[in-house]
Amino acid sequence: MDFAVSFLAVLAIAAFLAVRFKLNASVAPFATVAGITLFLCFLGTLNLLFPATIAVFALALLSLFYLCWMRRKQWRETVKTVFTPGFVFFIAASIAFLIALGNKMPYFTFWDEFSFWGVAAKNVFVHRQLYTLFTSSMINISYPPALPVWSYFMQCFAADFSEWKVYLAYDILMISVMSMLFARVKWKNYIMIPVLSFTALSCTYLFWYSFEGLKLYMTSYSDVPLGVVFGGSLLAYFATSEERSLPNYFAAVLGLMLLPMVKDVGLALALVAAVIMSFDLLVSGHWPTRRVFGTEKWYAKLVYVLGLFVALLVSYQIWTIHLGSVISVERNAVPYEYSIFQMLSGQDPYFNEIFKRMWEALSVRQLVTFGTVKEMMIVFTAIPVVLALLCKEKKNILRVGAAAIELCAGFMLYYLFQTYAYAAIFAHSSEYSLTSYERYISIYAIGWLFAVIGLSVFAVSRWRFKLKDTIPGIMVCVLSAYALFQYSPVAFDQYVFTSDKIYQSLIPLRELMMNSAAEFRGAFTEEDKIYYICQGSDGGEWFYFNYEFQPAYTEKTLDGGNFIPIGAEHTGRYDTEVDVARFSEFIREKEIDYVYVQKIDDYFREEFSPMFTDNLMGFYDGTASMYKVIYEGDEVRFTPTYNTASVQRLREQYGY
Repeated sequence: MDFAVSFLAVLAIAAFLAVRFKLNASVAPFATVAGITLFLCFLGTLNLLFPATIAVFALALLSLFYLCWMRRKQWRETVKTVFTPGFVFFIAASIAFLIALGNKMPYFTFWDEFSFWGVAAKNVFVHRQLYTLFTSSMINISYPPALPVWSYFMQCFAADFSEWKVYLAYDILMISVMSMLFARVKWKNYIMIPVLSFTALSCTYLFWYSFEGLKLYMTSYSDVPLGVVFGGSLLAYFATSEERSLPNYFAAVLGLMLLPMVKDVGLALALVAAVIMSFDLLVSGHWPTRRVFGTEKWYAKLVYVLGLFVALLVSYQIWTIHLGSVISVERNAVPYEYSIFQMLSGQDPYFNEIFKRMWEALSVRQLVTFGTVKEMMIVFTAIPVVLALLCKEKKNILRVGAAAIELCAGFMLYYLFQTYAYAAIFAHSSEYSLTSYERYISIYAIGWLFAVIGLSVFAVSRWRFKLKDTIPGIMVCVLSAYALFQYSPVAFDQYVFTSDKIYQSLIPLRELMMNSAAEFRGAFTEEDKIYYICQGSDGGEWFYFNYEFQPAYTEKTLDGGNFIPIGAEHTGRYDTEVDVARFSEFIREKEIDYVYVQKIDDYFREEFSPMFTDNLMGFYDGTASMYKVIYEGDEVRFTPTYNTASVQRLREQYGY
């Protein structure tokens, strides 16, 4: 029900934009999603996230009032304006994903979901604040907040946080981009509607090699949404580029502004998109300057173009300024001894090796199911160019062809940027590893794919053939089916609406953590500090615990976290020499409130059991894992707690 309320608010605002401001109804959902997210992010930096959320729902109610009451006499016109193929696709596809994911309710399963992206979404939901404004044991809080904030909005009325609703929120963002493919499609184009629906929903399976198929619909990582928004910014522009109005212009601007708020690399993608839009404005001559400024002089056009770049830079700087005011993390600084000039001039041997491997990867690595990265570049560039040649107007041939070539050039610049990132961030790795290559490069490729489809639809709508609804439909169906089923390793039983594989079963440790956290529901606040004990671990279990026991603060492990006797030989990278005195000093210094015992070895059992009032008997018989820290003079003692009621009794007993 909570998700439905938020979704209806999106629909109401989108319909209002379409009716009141004449925004293309197929573009309105994306503009609404982007606008809501940016509004919440910007006010969130002022610690006004919850009031901003209330303001959005108030706008939704006002939108409904306008549509249902103030335009009650024009209801036929309202329905005709709003319920276009794109708007209906947005509603239908969103409901389909709601049913599919709501039936399976998948959980977070991947590493970065517990190190940042999943726990960030949970923290924003729990605190109703940006994660820069409260103390948290998250690993990195310098990432932009657009995705966690959008997830929060879509389930803000829920009593409890749901992981599968995070996936659904990001899927709805993706669907809002897909709906813009229908911007030039009318209901009479009865063949193009199912063709585009099939193409939009299935094309992302082409990236199975990058995200292993279904992960594309079930990931809280920023990579897929970032690529989708990149493509969406271009679709928002080309879908309405001939409509000389400010609302259509702002739809594309909102997409550009959203990109830097999804992830830092979004700034580079936004710049590429802005350049493509600017060049198309010069070629097409579709300037709304006379309506906006009352003139079509060159300086008015310059303001219009500069507005694209100013908007995305303002968005980027808002978050940068906010970070500088709340935390001491430099957003742009990457310590590296070679300058960019030295890299590009061949003076950096590490960059040279990385560049060589990245160049070779173009002909070897796969992002899409039908071929290598190089083959993908050729196909993605050739399709719009070939279709453009069939346009009626020479200007449109130039527009589509230029955009296709610019997208290819943008990919090469992005590729070079990622080469620099590998050199600067993963500096001096002895293995010269291209870590997560497919995942990082696919960010651009996903947006590129959406742009290719959008440009193709733009070109197809201007074909000379009278059978323009039939021929392209057959072509797209055949090519999509061939690429999807002939080359894709995705079998029929892996599709999102039919597959049992969409269900992500919990690993035993995660399930144990969830059950334990349920016993202490409501017991802890952000003021509580917990130290997690898991001897013989590589640290991975810490992330599960930290995620489940939010909003409590999970203290980072003492040095490596795996205790060994003072003076003992180190056999593992996580070994640290600790005795009772040092452990007690650490507990006091960090002001730990609780310790949680997950796994202990012989040394811990022999050395530290006397610190526990039950000598760890509760841990041995399975009745206790959480222990309250009791400070008795110079001693530190741990007494067992069993559930929320037990925690409350100890608080009262010891006056905490």
